[in-house]
Parts: sequence; C-alpha cells; structure tokens
Amino acid sequence: WSVKRLVRGIVKSQTFQQNGRHREVAAEMDPRNRLLWRANRKRLSIEAIRDSMLAVSHRLDGRLRGRAEILWGEDYTTRRAVYGFINRFNLDPTLRAFDFPAPLQTQPSRGESIVAQQALFTMNSPFVIDQARAVTESAEFGRCESDTERAEFMFQRILGRTPVTNETVRALKIVEFQSRFKKSQKSPSRLIESPWPLIAQALMMSNEFQYVD
Repeated sequence: WSVKRLVRGIVKSQTFQQNGRHREVAAEMDPRNRLLWRANRKRLSIEAIRDSMLAVSHRLDGRLRGRAEILWGEDYTTRRAVYGFINRFNLDPTLRAFDFPAPLQTQPSRGESIVAQQALFTMNSPFVIDQARAVTESAEFGRCESDTERAEFMFQRILGRTPVTNETVRALKIVEFQSRFKKSQKSPSRLIESPWPLIAQALMMSNEFQYVD
C-alpha cells in the first residue's frame, strides 16, 4: 500500500516514458490512442510555465518551506509557484486567465482553454520580459562570440535542443532587421537596446516551450 512505490512504478513504465511521435501503423490500429501507443500532448499549467521561465533564466529559487509569497506584480518572488500566495476573494487576473480553479471550494479538476489573454500575458507581462532579459544577461550568453552561437545558445537554454538551419536563419534575420531599424531612428531612447531578449521571449511563447510532447 505504498503510494511512493506505486508512483515509482508508473513513472518507470514504458508507457509513461514514451514520447508523442506519430506512428502510422499504430494510428491505423488505434486512431484515438485508447491503448496509449503514444503520449498525448499536454499543455503546461500556468504554475509550470512560470517556474520553467524562471528555470531557463537561472533565477528559480529552490529553497524549501517558508511563507506564501506574491507570484506576480512588481515584487514577485522567484520561488516555485507552489509557495505562491492565493487570495481566495480576489484571485489574480493572470491565474484567472489560465483556468486556475476558484479557490473558494474544492475543485475535482482544472478546466483547459486557449484564449487571447494567455498570449497577451506572454507578450506583455513584465515577469516574462524580465526572464527573457535575464537569459541574455547570463555569463554563458556573454561568452558567445558570434550571432550564430548566440542563437544556438538561446535554443539550447530555452528549448533544450540545437536549432535547425531555418530557425537559425530566422533568428539572425530578426537581429539584422532590428539593427537596421535602430540605425534609421532619430530617437534611440524609444528602441529596445538589443533584439536578443525579443528572441528569448518568442521562444518562451512558443508551443514547444509551453507544451509537453
């Protein structure tokens, strides 16, 4: 009756560890994946997305125990979301946009929806912008000697893989465009100093970052 032993057995099973790649033969036999011949793609919760952004920026505070702290706003904590403060009577708008269940009563499950507010959060949130900027301010990024190396570092740090040729080319085109745009402006104070935080933020907004496949 050990729960830990049960969980260990599940996570070590071949079914749990498989990926979500499509296999034509299996799809013909079981098109709805009832027999679990592949993993079903799953979107991360807002808590997991937040902690993942802190992790790739190397700002995640892994301390254990302690009091609840504010997850969003100007004085947000960098601790894991499990230590986040939840106001039961005034739920944070970010949590509400990402289907966080009403904390006034027990909820058997969390709904899942994809709405515009979620994309707007990753585009405009100061929290997301801070983490994207932190990636470009790391010592590892500073040691990159060329734009190609910087692009490869971004993909490796944020998505955990090396970019394919087309992805590197697109990243370099953004850098080139931003550089030419900056030179053509008369008010440099209104411009973003470097295009690399934009690239980091775009990768954090991608489905590859926010979904488990």
